[in-house]
Amino acid sequence: MTLPLPDLSALARDLRVGEPSQAVGGVVPGARALALAALAEHGWPERPTLVAVPQVAEAEDLVAGLELLAPQLRVGLAPSAIAAPYLGVEPPLAARLQAIDVLRRLADGEIDLLVATSRVLGVAVPEPAAVADAVFEVGVGETIDPHDLSRRLAVAGYHRVDLVEEPGEFAVRGWVIDLRTADESGLRIQLDDDRIESIRPFDPATQRSCGDGIEKLSIFPLDLFPATEERLVQVAAALETDYPALAGHLLEGAERRLWWPALHMGAPSVRWIDLADEVVVCDRDEVLGELGRWWAVQDREWRVLSERSMELLPPEKLLRPPEKLRPVVERAALRLDQLEL
Repeated sequence: MTLPLPDLSALARDLRVGEPSQAVGGVVPGARALALAALAEHGWPERPTLVAVPQVAEAEDLVAGLELLAPQLRVGLAPSAIAAPYLGVEPPLAARLQAIDVLRRLADGEIDLLVATSRVLGVAVPEPAAVADAVFEVGVGETIDPHDLSRRLAVAGYHRVDLVEEPGEFAVRGWVIDLRTADESGLRIQLDDDRIESIRPFDPATQRSCGDGIEKLSIFPLDLFPATEERLVQVAAALETDYPALAGHLLEGAERRLWWPALHMGAPSVRWIDLADEVVVCDRDEVLGELGRWWAVQDREWRVLSERSMELLPPEKLLRPPEKLRPVVERAALRLDQLEL
């Protein structure tokens, strides 16, 4: 049974012609997907649009609702797990891969709505085109240099091991190259001298081949800002004067958990909120309040981690502060608020 959608044709028309600061009241969190799906029924959006929500669970619920109510919309979710630079650990691999996939889809024009929480709006990410350019393919019948492929995998963020078991690992054993992304299965590239003979999935638990072979394999970077030698030198030079200890650890490759957030300093970057042509804000006051709360949390965690380790880059060096995000949020093309307006 198809759920009837409200008639928002007039609002969709106003948004398409660029009428500023539209607003709809009485939209509770559970009805946000319904409202956006109703707009989509009338040709909205015509260009990539970011939808900002206050909380992580609300973002996930909105994406699920849109998949059900508006399957024609191409929706991406900016992972909130990459928004905490002071936890003393890198973001989970799954979150990094999700971010990279969303950026690639943006570069290829495959996203209509990008859903993001308050906390992730000011996080630095590479320009989508740079992510698309970092993806490389290998295919059956191609000639490759195993040493060059190993280097490219290392640059992409894969860790070389003797036996591939976990996501983000690769191994080279003679004429066999194994690697594993975030999938359950690994992938085994079998060489005949310097020619790719086959690419087959394998079970990391048994190391046995499983499933049918594939003709081509697209290899995505595992890091938003891969730690290339050139980038490390650039970032260390930028840190040397004010953060000499951090710069030293970066050049040594030690304590990566402390300096990974600074890698965006060695490449052009944007913020999630910059990646869409229009912005929709769900419960504007809550979004703005969450921006301030998350900033306070990061400031506190920065001070604690700096005291326990070494002087680290403060939040204003890593995240866009709330006062610079506020004007974009307040100028949103559309507000969906719980309160009647």
